[in-house]
Amino acid sequence: MIKYYQNTFLFISKQQSALQPLLESLQWAFRQQIERLDVPLIRMGMLANMLSDSRKHSILDYDLYQHNQTKEYILRIHTESEGDTHSIDMEYCREYLSPDIKLHYVSEERSELTYINTDTSHVYLPIRFKIELYIDETYDINYFLNLTTLQRFLVATFPSLHIDIFDGIKAIRSKINRHIKSLNTNNAKY
Repeated sequence: MIKYYQNTFLFISKQQSALQPLLESLQWAFRQQIERLDVPLIRMGMLANMLSDSRKHSILDYDLYQHNQTKEYILRIHTESEGDTHSIDMEYCREYLSPDIKLHYVSEERSELTYINTDTSHVYLPIRFKIELYIDETYDINYFLNLTTLQRFLVATFPSLHIDIFDGIKAIRSKINRHIKSLNTNNAKY
């Protein structure tokens, strides 16, 4: 059975211009509707025979922003990969762009907890609450920085769950599981 991972790569630099070659290659890939991550890396000038891991990554999206706290520029790339992948090509890409660029990444197995988070400071990739929803054939992942924002989201999305401010994560999970079971029971009657 193939396992799928959701990955977030952060290329971090004090100079926005250091991230420009990778940003332009990603923009080109999106215009050309290219999904494989290795293709824009090769276009950027990295050698094809040195790229092994990035062939397994499909680009979901990317964005460039300035971190509120550190004031550094961050090029964030979201990918989906199959199998047990590593960040070998991303580390090579970081070195190719500039020795001053930092790289952090998080990798999560679908429907599981965080598999890898290289940001031990949690400044760039904070510990978060993750919820995966599959409703009406639409798969969606949401992240929340604290339990309160997760509770607000669940109250707005599923008012029949009766989530309150005293519910911890175990109580919330229990209510969600009971709600799903009741939906399956109700569907079975029809």
